[in-house]
Amino acid sequence: MSTTTRDEFIAEEQKAADRAYDCYEKRLAELSGGSIASASASGKDSVANRKAAEDKAAEYAGLGDASLVISRVDTRDGPAGKPDTWYVGRRAVSDVETRDTVVVLWTAPLAQKGQGHARRHW
Repeated sequence: MSTTTRDEFIAEEQKAADRAYDCYEKRLAELSGGSIASASASGKDSVANRKAAEDKAAEYAGLGDASLVISRVDTRDGPAGKPDTWYVGRRAVSDVETRDTVVVLWTAPLAQKGQGHARRHW
């Protein structure tokens, strides 16, 4: 039986959501700054490349007031049958430094796999 209190569980979930948003914002900054700057300096196709980079950044940023993370999936499909948890959201999010997946896009096969498993929705 678990000894995790409700407050501890909520704090753990908040930490995961905070990490997702931090990684999302870092990726957005990377898309907005680096991609656009490199597209601008790319030569003859710089105008088209810059526009494509700007469009990609705007699409990624387009959450509006919607939540980034919409669900949590818990499975026993991890290594050696251990529990595995992942978060599903409106954008695919990876840690910019480690490239670890932080949020799986809701349309991705892994998100669909979670349909038969325990889910927590926000």
